[in-house]
Formats: sequence, C-alpha cells, structure tokens
Amino acid sequence: MGYLQILRTGVQSWNKWREANPDVKPSLKGVNLKLANLSGANFEDVDFTGTDFKGAYLKNVNFERANLQDVDLSEYRTFEICCPQVNISKALYSLKPISKVLS
Repeated sequence: MGYLQILRTGVQSWNKWREANPDVKPSLKGVNLKLANLSGANFEDVDFTGTDFKGAYLKNVNFERANLQDVDLSEYRTFEICCPQVNISKALYSLKPISKVLS
C-alpha cells in the first residue's frame, strides 16, 4: 500500500502506521490534499514538496522536520501545527491570521 493510500484510509490509520514505522520518511510530493481534514495527523519527516493543502483542516498537525517547500497552504480552514525544523521555503499561504503555531 502506498503512502497516499494509507493517508486516504484516515488520520487515525495514518498515525497508527507512522507509530509502527517511525524510521520511514514518506514522500507525498505533489499530491492533492485540497479540503482534506488532516487534524491530528503525525507528518513528522514527511516530504510534501509541491503538495496542495488549499482549504485543508490542519489542527494539531505535527510537521516536525517535514518538507513543506513549494506547498499551497492558502485558504486553510484551521492551522494549528507543531513545526520545529520544518522547511517552508517558497510555500504559498494566505495572510489571514494563523490561529496558533507551536514550536
């Protein structure tokens, strides 16, 4: 099963898989996650280069050491993330206030 297929089964399944595979560094480069409810997801060490998160729900998401280069975070619904050591170079995001960024 591919990484995107695991994520599509739901955040709970994704987090369970991540817990069982902590040394894996998944690549979800360029995938379409528009309007996805990703609240509570553990995306530690995931490569999201070029991914579209437009309109996504990102409450309590762990992006620690994730690569968010060239992602689209515009029109997010909720944005409350843990993101030490995250790469957000060239990321597109809207100018509305971010509810909370934890670091």
